Amino acid sequence: MFREDGRWGHYGGSLLLASGTYRMEGNTHFQLTNSGGCPPTSFAFTFDGRLLKFQLTDESRNEPCLERNDLYNSKTYILSE
Repeated sequence: MFREDGRWGHYGGSLLLASGTYRMEGNTHFQLTNSGGCPPTSFAFTFDGRLLKFQLTDESRNEPCLERNDLYNSKTYILSE
């Protein structure tokens, strides 16, 4: 979940697994905080109004939270209401 107020949450079913804050700049998503202890990083993205697609950046390819990268590397999320 990505909220307009700059907060995000990752759910496994109805269980909140991690959350934090983010900001967008151009086509870059910056994850600023992460409740799982991961440091700030960035991901490239495209959004066509329905599909949000992420790709790793040089910064995120070289960071220690590999499980986070699994959620963003070449992943597509569908907008839901």
